[in-house]
Amino acid sequence: MVGASGDVGTAVRRELERRAEVTEIVGLCRRPLHHGAPDRPADGAGSRTTWRSVDIGRPAGSRAQEQHEVDTLAAALAGCDAVIHL
Repeated sequence: MVGASGDVGTAVRRELERRAEVTEIVGLCRRPLHHGAPDRPADGAGSRTTWRSVDIGRPAGSRAQEQHEVDTLAAALAGCDAVIHL
């Protein structure tokens, strides 16, 4: 889920966490989330969300940097059945 740490993303993610058919959620956000930080979404015990930091809106400064961002995004989404982009 792209934008999983925002207001709408948090609401959608919480709803997905309640659904038995959803076994795992990959939450993408621009800035790294650190456990215990004030901006960390409340996952709670038994959360099925794995967090990845990927900034898909940042302009690439070079072709190599652009390829790095593409590779990072591809790795974060590997194995996903669906993508929600908020």
